[in-house]
Formats: sequence, C-alpha cells, structure tokens
Amino acid sequence: MRQTIRDNKGFVIILYVFSFFLLWEWIRPLETITDTGNVYLFVLYILMSFALYLFTIRKGIDIILKFFFILISLHHLYYQQPLYKWSWMMDFWGNFIHNLKRLFSGNWDLLSGEFRSLLFFILLWLITYLLKYWLTVRRNVFIFFVMTVIYITILDTFTPYRGEWPIVRTIIIGFILLGILHFKRISEQNRVANNKDNWFRWMVPLTVMISACTLFALAAPKADAIWPDPVPYIKSHVGKDKHNGKGSGGGRTVGYRSDDSQLGGPFQGDNTVVFRAKAPSRQYWRVETRDTYTGKGWINTENVSTDIFSSGSLANTSVTNSMIEGVKEEKADIHFKRNNYTIVYPYGLLRIVGKSGMDRFITNIGTDKIDIFSEDPKKALNDYTVIYTSPQYSVKALKEPPQHEFVYPSETLQLPDTLPQRVRDLAEKITASKDNEYDKAKAIEQYFQMNGFVYDQKNVAIPNQNQDYVDQFLFETKRGYCDNFSTSMVVLLRSVGIPARWVKGYSGGDYVDTVDEMYKLYDVTNNNAHSWVEVLFPNVGWVPFEPTVGFANNAIFKDDEENKAVNSTTPDDQMKKNQPQKNQMEQASQQNTSTTEKFSFKAEWNKIWNYIKLHWLRLVMILGVLLLMVGYIYWKRSKWLPFYLVYRYRRKKDPDTFSKAYLSLLKQLERYGIRKQNGQTLREFAKHVDTFFETNAMRLLTEHYERVIYRGGQTSIKWEDTRELWENLIKKTSS
Repeated sequence: MRQTIRDNKGFVIILYVFSFFLLWEWIRPLETITDTGNVYLFVLYILMSFALYLFTIRKGIDIILKFFFILISLHHLYYQQPLYKWSWMMDFWGNFIHNLKRLFSGNWDLLSGEFRSLLFFILLWLITYLLKYWLTVRRNVFIFFVMTVIYITILDTFTPYRGEWPIVRTIIIGFILLGILHFKRISEQNRVANNKDNWFRWMVPLTVMISACTLFALAAPKADAIWPDPVPYIKSHVGKDKHNGKGSGGGRTVGYRSDDSQLGGPFQGDNTVVFRAKAPSRQYWRVETRDTYTGKGWINTENVSTDIFSSGSLANTSVTNSMIEGVKEEKADIHFKRNNYTIVYPYGLLRIVGKSGMDRFITNIGTDKIDIFSEDPKKALNDYTVIYTSPQYSVKALKEPPQHEFVYPSETLQLPDTLPQRVRDLAEKITASKDNEYDKAKAIEQYFQMNGFVYDQKNVAIPNQNQDYVDQFLFETKRGYCDNFSTSMVVLLRSVGIPARWVKGYSGGDYVDTVDEMYKLYDVTNNNAHSWVEVLFPNVGWVPFEPTVGFANNAIFKDDEENKAVNSTTPDDQMKKNQPQKNQMEQASQQNTSTTEKFSFKAEWNKIWNYIKLHWLRLVMILGVLLLMVGYIYWKRSKWLPFYLVYRYRRKKDPDTFSKAYLSLLKQLERYGIRKQNGQTLREFAKHVDTFFETNAMRLLTEHYERVIYRGGQTSIKWEDTRELWENLIKKTSS
C-alpha cells in the first residue's frame, strides 16, 4: 500500500504545531483586553486536544478526557473544596442550571465566571475539532488564517492590544501552513510521490521566500499613515446615527471612571471582579465626591487641601463622624485583583491598616478621595483592612433646624446658569408640602419611584449641545441608570436650597461565601460601579440617599421617639433589594440568584416578552440567519447524512437492521441523484449503481436483501457480515 504523508505522524505533528501557534494568537490578547487570568489552562487544553487527535484516541475516551480536564480546571479556578468532595459538584450543577436560565432569558451580563469559562472551553473544543477537519480532510485553513488576521487588526485598532508582532507571526505561520497544505493537495490530486526529495523541493523555496519577504518588510522604511486614526470618527458617527444626533456611548463598558464631565449614553456590562471584601455585611464603598454640575456632567472645584495620616491612625473624611456614639467597631478586609492605588472604604470609616509595608495615606479634603502616599509612584496596595462603625442616623436630629448659625459651603449649592427654569419649578412642586430639609430630601428621593422613571443601561440618550443632562432625563426620556437618577436628585435638592453632592464608588457586590459567624465574602465587580447622593445636615453631617430605581439605601435611620430603626432591615437585607427587574438594574451581577429562589413562570415570561419587544429587530435577524443555516444544512444533507447513517447502524445488531439499512441506502442513493426507475428491478438498479461507482457492493447487498425478503427472515445472514460493504457504498454518496 502506498505510504502517504497523511499517515506520517511527523507530518501531522508539523500541521498541529503550526495550527497551535495560529490559535494561540487568539488567546494571547485576552490578558490585555479582558480580565481573564490563568490563560495557561486554556493553552494546555488546546495542546491536549491536538495530542488526542494526533494519537487517534477513540472518540468516547477522547470526550471523557476533555470533560475531566474541563471539570478539574473549573474546580481549580473557582472552588475551594477538595476535588473529591461531592459538595462542589452540587454547587457547580446548581450554578450551571441557573446560568442556563440566564442564557436563554437574554441576561448574558449575569452569567457567572465559571459558566463563561465553561463556554470558552467548549468553544475551544469546537475550534480544535474544526482545525483538525481543515488540516486532515479539507487540507485548507485559509478561512481560519484570514479570520485570525482580521481578529488581530481589529484588536490593534480598537483596543490597547499592540498587534504589530502578532500580525507578523500570524503571516509567517499562516503562509507556511497554507504552503504545506497546498503541497499535500497537489500530491494527492496528481498522485505525486510523497518522498523526501519532493518534500524538500517544495519546502525550501517556500521557507526562503517567506523569510525573505518578511525580512524585507521589516527592514523597509514605512511611510506615515495617510489617514488619521479612524476610531474617533467611527465612534462619533455611529453614535449620531444611533440616537438621532444625541450621541452614543455604546462602546463603553461599565466600571469606575475618573472623568465624569460628559455623562449619558449606554454601556455594556462587565462582571470582572475589582476587589473582594471580607466583611460582616454588604456596604456602599465610597471612593470620591463631585461638587460642580456643568449641565453635561460633573467636575470638581480646585482644592489642593490634603491630609496625610498613618496606617492605624484616625482617617480624616467628611463621613467619619456621621453616626450615633456607642456603636461597636467593625472591620473589613479588602483584596484587589489588580494593582490598586486608591482606597475604597465604607461609611463611618475610622482607620485604615495597610499591608505590604504601606503605612501612609493622603486624603483630598475636597473630594474625600484617599490615595496611598509613597515616594514610589508604582507602589500599589492590594490588601488592606478598614476599621469602621456602621452609621445610624437620628431622624429627629435630621428634622431639627440647625442648633447654631450655619453657612453652607457655596459649592454644595452650585448650579449652572443654563439650568432650565422648569427644573427649579419641579423641585419646588415636589417639596412644597414639606417643612424640613429631611422630609424634602425624602420627597425628592421618592419622586423617582412613582412617576414613570425606568432603569435602563442600553437605551440611554446623551444630551445635545444645547440640552441640559438633568432636564433631558426629568422631562423627556425618564430612562437611565444611576448617574441620571443621582445627578437629578442633587440638582433638585440644590434648586430648593438644600446642600448636596454627588458620590461615586461601588455598591455591595455579589455574595460568595460565609467565612464564619461574623464574616462573609463579597466580590465587587465593574458592574457594581455606582453613584448616589449625600445631603448635608448641620446637626448630623453628610447623609447618603439612594434615588436610583431598584436600589435601596442601606443606611440605618433611627426614630428616637419610638426607639426603633426606620429601616428595620439589616444592611444585607437592604442590599438584596438592589436587584431591580430587567431594564431596571444598575449592576447586573447584584441579583442574589441562588438555586433556592422561587421560580415564577409568569415573571419569567414577562422578562422574555419585554426582551423580545426591546430587541425584536435583532432577534428577527438572528432568526433569519438561523433559518438560512438550517436551510443550507438541509440542502446539503446528502453530504453529511451518510456519516450519520453509518453511526446510527454501526452498533445495531437486531435481525431487522440489515433490511432497514438497505432501505436507507436506497433513499440516500435517490438523494444523491441515482433514482430507481419505475419497472426497474432491484437487480437492474444494483447493476446500474455498481457501474456508476465501479464496484460490485450493490449487487451483493441486493442479493442478501432478496434472500431476507423472500425467505421471510429465515436466513443465516448477519448484519456484521455485510456492514462493511454497506458502509463503503453509502460513504461514496457523500462525495
């Protein structure tokens, strides 16, 4: 038998090695453009897949090995329990079922990390199988090569990923791989001897040509770009088209940002973990405040006043002493996933205890922002502990007039001259029946809960040049996320002379685990980036308010006359309320979706129906593409159906198997175009088939079939004896 390159393990190894490096170019950017870690596990999975294909492991064993590798990897990444414990498998199964619900209901931002990793492993499984098919059957990877080039160029254009050298590597690897496969196709089509001489006659010129072209391209002088950077142009024009001239922020992803001068526009969810908190309960994590509203967003008045304090000493912030005395101290351990230079802290902060030798901090008195203080600007603080007392505010004290003459800071009442009068009129109308600042603040806070305001991350407008951000939200769209609600409340408060400011930070995060009786673990993600409101009361200090639809203030307000809390729930209970329905969610990952939650068919149906109404055009397009794909698969069924029939009948051993397989062969021949004519006997038809395929298999199969039919099944013919003939013939119809 003629030995082919296909049978040569060395040749297959070469193909798989080059394919691995080509696929690796898809994995490399993940650590740069996403928060994906432990990429080595995905690389090992790719290597294992190619190794299994190389050694032609049986399909069942191949699937089992890949399944166990994925399972062990997910355990290593996401679970602390020992691998042999059944408990983590139950947790994984519950998480899997719940994420399937999220997937099919369109809540893709809610998918957990382990489920996303599982989907990525499955995607790599499919890609490696496709590469094997393209390499060993089709002998052509041109499509994958072009897709890789496009992928890298897009990332280089629109992300921080630098694609200069990756594109060079891809071109070299891709052309070598295409050259090898082209040689293989030529040798098979023309029956050229696959000896070493022919191999080197092809490969040496190919390698020299690719190397020379690459070196020349690298060494040659490069002209400057003729066109300017297209990214800003594309983003601006896409935004204008999408919102009829109002702009779009659709390219943004959710997360904490330092520039708030231009608010508005949609954003994409991101459940990347920013930090993990070990704390007694969920908290609102402050970062900084803003005091100057411009009509488009927020900036800060220049304030160079700072305070430097040491680790373990009393921190200087404007919310440190806003609490009832005698409340016990609590602590929270913070661990950042990446290098961190700014402190996040809860209300009632007392002290910060730094780790890793970090012992000094600096507070911006104007914004309450706390940074680490070090001579080395690159020195980060990823782990620290905050000591705090949970605030408890006296409603009586909040309602009382100032005990002493109090002059509010001018920046806490600032409003732009361009603010429309109807905003001020609305503030007066909302608070007209209230006689103290606390009740007025509560009236404005509650105004957003009952006047048709909708929480939405996607369909959010950006004001045009002559439009006020708050005015647009209050009177035109009534649709937005936390920035819209919190900014509007601050402006309404200031319009009636109540000092207020805008606060940025993070909401409580996702519950991860219970450490002990005192402490729980919470993962705070980019989805938890949040903004809210603080109001200045002379007798108390700065007090937080939460106007955003679907969110609840976790601060505790004490009614002194009745000696009980107005907010009777715990901070954890309050934070669980911060789980608005779809299109009313600030941070998608805040839903406390445990496997024990009560399932409501009506609620799930309403979610699905609302999603369909909102995204009907996209769904129609997806459905159209799916129908085209299904139609194409059905049209080409004569190509793939033989392999399905082979798989279907291979393991059957019942007496009727041969008869059923023979009839399936007749139907497949008809699909192929060889149709039995009226009046034509089976033997005549078999002769025609054998002539067409240059074989005698159909005659033998027909003779066996006639014996089975005319003898009423009383025959010694076994399916195993004829299966190979049947398989060889039906496979010919797939070409």
